[in-house]
Amino acid sequence: MTDPNRLLDPSGGLPQALPPWPARDDVRVTGVRAIVTAPEGIPLVVVRVDTSEPGLYGLGCATFTQRYAAVVAAVDEHVGPLVVGRSPADIEDITRLIHYSSYWRGGPVLNNALSGVDQALWDIAGKRAGMPVYELIGGRSRAGVEVYGHAAGATVDETLERAEALLGLGYRNVRLQVGGPGLGNYGAPGTPGGYPRSPHPDGWDVEQYLRATPGLFAAARARLGDGVNLMHDVHSRLTAKQAVVLARALEPYRLSFLEDVVAPEFYDRLPEVRAASPVPIAVGEQIGSVPDAVRLIRDLGVDLLRLHVAGRDNPFVFTTVTGAWHRRSNFCRRVMRPAADGNLNCRHRRIRVCPVMPGLTFRGFRHGHKTWMIDGRSQLTALQRRLASRLTWGRTGPLCFTTMSAS
Repeated sequence: MTDPNRLLDPSGGLPQALPPWPARDDVRVTGVRAIVTAPEGIPLVVVRVDTSEPGLYGLGCATFTQRYAAVVAAVDEHVGPLVVGRSPADIEDITRLIHYSSYWRGGPVLNNALSGVDQALWDIAGKRAGMPVYELIGGRSRAGVEVYGHAAGATVDETLERAEALLGLGYRNVRLQVGGPGLGNYGAPGTPGGYPRSPHPDGWDVEQYLRATPGLFAAARARLGDGVNLMHDVHSRLTAKQAVVLARALEPYRLSFLEDVVAPEFYDRLPEVRAASPVPIAVGEQIGSVPDAVRLIRDLGVDLLRLHVAGRDNPFVFTTVTGAWHRRSNFCRRVMRPAADGNLNCRHRRIRVCPVMPGLTFRGFRHGHKTWMIDGRSQLTALQRRLASRLTWGRTGPLCFTTMSAS
């Protein structure tokens, strides 16, 4: 088998990847590498792009927590050689090259690798210009965004105690999860051996879940009142029929959204689920391509589109819906926190917000996690507008603003 590294020139680059036009200066990419770190035990992947100018480098997020080693291999072995030797200013051409050159395009591994490089190149562009990146691509349009906290416990009382603690910190939006027998429920602890008569004592019982979840929200409304926005994540564990049953049972408690009610292989059933649900339906983090995202909107299968903005197949540019989102980037898990002034600070120098349509309402962000929500229910006739996403960096750590503009 031919060693692919033999195709590289002495700099580590791939000569065939060089463009046919001259660069305006002598600055070149000299290295691309993936850095793995794990604050709070959660693997994060950061891409570092170095240049020939001393001290000039860029950082981007390429986190795919569950398969981080695969992203590292993609960055170091496949994507990096395409970028070394290139001018860091050729961002669009480089990202298209990365996307198209593998032939088998897309997927969370390659998309995250691409996204990390894309963000790092924009980081370099901002540093060279002496400007935050959001000013390079149109400027601010909002002063801040709503965030939500995640409250979970083994029991209803424990969950609500943690919700009250979040409200005491100033949160107005809380996602509630409660444990259960066996494996428990998403985001909350279980009780080992919870089903002793079952062949799988630590299993999961959908009927128990459907009975218990409405009780959690009944208790929450009674204890927390009507002034807090509540939400819940099913984590793709129900059938379409079960999702409708749960949504209708939760109607009296006025949830802001019900998240990931069915698995991606059943997304073709989402339009009927949404039509029958009195609760807004939020999905999107498991989709990894432009066509998949467009179908959710086109077919009226979603109220709130929530995305990992790095696992999409082209993380920065929104075009028309027919060309759709050119990429989506993945928010690094557990790297963001609400600041006292209501803005978001991010310990990594990257973040992007991808609105689906102009004029949408930002619905939420999980403190310490990765979830953005966009409310598009009233905008479904505007699908052919040209859309733009906006990326924000500050010079000493980004101040993150949403931008929802259309041209």
